[in-house]
Amino acid sequence: MEHHPDLEKLQALFPHIREYQKLAAKHGIGDVFQDNGGKLLQTLLILNMEGLGCREGNDCRDADGNEYELKSINILLTSGVSTHHHLNPTILKKYRAVKAWYFSAYRGIELTEMWRVETTALEPWFKAQEKKWRKSGGRDINNPKIPLKFVREVGKLVYSSPAIDDEQATPNRKRKRRYDELMRHLSFPSPRPSPTIKPTLPLSQCSESHCDRPSPQATLAPAVLATRPRPSAQSRPARSRPTMT
Repeated sequence: MEHHPDLEKLQALFPHIREYQKLAAKHGIGDVFQDNGGKLLQTLLILNMEGLGCREGNDCRDADGNEYELKSINILLTSGVSTHHHLNPTILKKYRAVKAWYFSAYRGIELTEMWRVETTALEPWFKAQEKKWRKSGGRDINNPKIPLKFVREVGKLVYSSPAIDDEQATPNRKRKRRYDELMRHLSFPSPRPSPTIKPTLPLSQCSESHCDRPSPQATLAPAVLATRPRPSAQSRPARSRPTMT
């Protein structure tokens, strides 16, 4: 069997991946390739928290014993944060019991921002899901999403990363970035203000007392009037006098 040429690159990288997994196992993550294990490790190290390692329980705990819920989202794929594939009042009770939630927004594998949202700020979303659950006759809700826009509105930004290389950016972001760079180097003259035209009355309503419309001769500069040639008698057309018969 002929292998792909990139297999050699993967084999060269694999010792580093093993070290990555050893670090994750130290923090209770058994597989960095499963259930967002690699992203979970990054979040735990940034927040300096202990991973609980329980699939159905809460995600992490701080030094004071407070527990938190961790969520992540790939903004290249979706705009809503996944929650639970069988959401019901029991899961909502667990969600309400934590001190706060942390939402990590990724662009591919690059962490761009992390938000802390107090549990009380999510109460409108909890109530909406309870209402939906009762309306459906008590059927579990399949993975309702929490909009990232809502997270940004009610949350507090606790981490943000520098700009990502163009290789990780989408084509639209690349074009916008090049356009912004071009506009910073271009300078356009500011448009001249339009002349203000003073409204005047129609000629039929104009009188000497209140009409301020200037005559055509008054609008010309004196120097122009002085240099303006006057028609001579020779250049004037001769008038033909009527003859009597």
